[in-house]
Amino acid sequence: MQERELRRVAGLLCARLPEVGLEKVADPRQGRVKWRLSGILSMALFGLMAGCRSLAELEELTRLLSPAVRRKLMLGGRRPDTTMRDGICRLKLDELRAVLHRAVKAAARRGALEPVALPFGVAALD
Repeated sequence: MQERELRRVAGLLCARLPEVGLEKVADPRQGRVKWRLSGILSMALFGLMAGCRSLAELEELTRLLSPAVRRKLMLGGRRPDTTMRDGICRLKLDELRAVLHRAVKAAARRGALEPVALPFGVAALD
């Protein structure tokens, strides 16, 4: 993905991320941790939106980001793929489901969702 597209994705993510409340997800990691869980989750979302196919690609992307995009995403440096994997694998699915629920509700409130031949306002995610 080109730098301009990455900046646009980062801008979109920064605008909509407060709606989902990633900081409400309980951190299951113990002891002293270097990276906040909400930062790991937001970086994982950024990687998905940027088309990264693995956490290794996401780690490389975090290393290559420009200072402007880093400021927008509130990143210090690169995020190690093992740190992201360990943080994400320990999460409870119910908490991630709640994040997804908040995101869909926020999109519905702003009128960003349009019904597409599904009955009763059903939302389908792949």
